[in-house]
Amino acid sequence: MGNQQVRLDKDSLIKIPIYDHYYTDGMGGVYSDARGGKIKRLNCFLHYSRGRKPFLRVRLKDRLWLSHRIIATVHLGRDFKEGEFVNHIDGDTLNNSLSNLEVVSHRENVAHAVENKLYQQGDEWYISRGMEPRVK
Repeated sequence: MGNQQVRLDKDSLIKIPIYDHYYTDGMGGVYSDARGGKIKRLNCFLHYSRGRKPFLRVRLKDRLWLSHRIIATVHLGRDFKEGEFVNHIDGDTLNNSLSNLEVVSHRENVAHAVENKLYQQGDEWYISRGMEPRVK
């Protein structure tokens, strides 16, 4: 079954409200019909920020965006306000399906990470990055 192509039409996609010609399938894919009207899935790039877990980035127009933030705007129907963050409910930063994303405050995001043992501090933080723990 390997290399099958699936035909998409705009009716099966959800429009991303902050950009014309950009859509998501609700499962983490981002698409565009900006070039000639033909729908094309956009490539995602791995992005490592301060942590060890990678996030997916996608280029919309001339800017790279974190995919989960773009897809979460579909939930909101608008862009983010200051102080709003996207939380990956299952802790998997590569799972950008709509059902796995929620918009939360920074406090709620950190509380979720601590609850689910996704947050590292002290010696754990250094060890997870291949560094020697700080001498006390």
